[in-house]
Amino acid sequence: MPKLNNILRLVLESKEPIIRNEEMVLQGFSRQEVSRALAALTRAGEIYKISSGLFSKEKIESLDIFYLAQKIFSGYLGLTSACYIYGWLEYFPFEIFVITANKSAKKKVGKFFLRTVDFGKRATGSTLFQNYFISTKGKTLFDIFYKPEFVGGWKEVMKIVYKSDAGENDWEEFLRFAFKFGSKSFLQRTGYLLYRLKEETGKKIPIDLKKLKPKKPSVVKIGSGKIFKFSKDWKIFDCEGEKIFEWFHGS
Repeated sequence: MPKLNNILRLVLESKEPIIRNEEMVLQGFSRQEVSRALAALTRAGEIYKISSGLFSKEKIESLDIFYLAQKIFSGYLGLTSACYIYGWLEYFPFEIFVITANKSAKKKVGKFFLRTVDFGKRATGSTLFQNYFISTKGKTLFDIFYKPEFVGGWKEVMKIVYKSDAGENDWEEFLRFAFKFGSKSFLQRTGYLLYRLKEETGKKIPIDLKKLKPKKPSVVKIGSGKIFKFSKDWKIFDCEGEKIFEWFHGS
């Protein structure tokens, strides 16, 4: 009983809103003791079960879902999650992304889906921002061009970049990640899309986009379906056309 009471006291007095079985076990209690104590607290309505081995002192609806995602998965917030925190996204994302180096998983918590994306060696470039570990602005730009399917496709990528407040240093950081981790076709495609964004919207991109153009580019296709146009300069078959800028032109 003394150990059980110690666990109850530790949980109730802790300022940490999230309780994990594993963290209590690391403090010297057996798994059986921890399970019994947390089950008793759950029955008493003192804590709420989120999933196996994970509990909260607050109701799920009241939790900071970004904070919770980082407690469940080890990694940094990225993609649309980072875009929202930076103020680049117009809507609240109900799929929360955590970037990891070796794990892809998905967990439903309340009305949210928490998802890890395995970036391998590209799982780098994070910072502490508003108490979250989050991809830097430069790395966020790289990530959405690297995995556009996770942010809704090229149209959403263009909207996010247009709305972003990334400065010159952030764009220089983006370039460093692009040259370090991007393939030749990635550089070519990204440079072309940024050039189109600049031409269509007047968005200032404070880097020399020609740096992204390979010396001997191969033909690269963007999108699927009917070809909208072929860029001789960038050697791009563009199947996205005007639809990726409908949001800007009011179509």
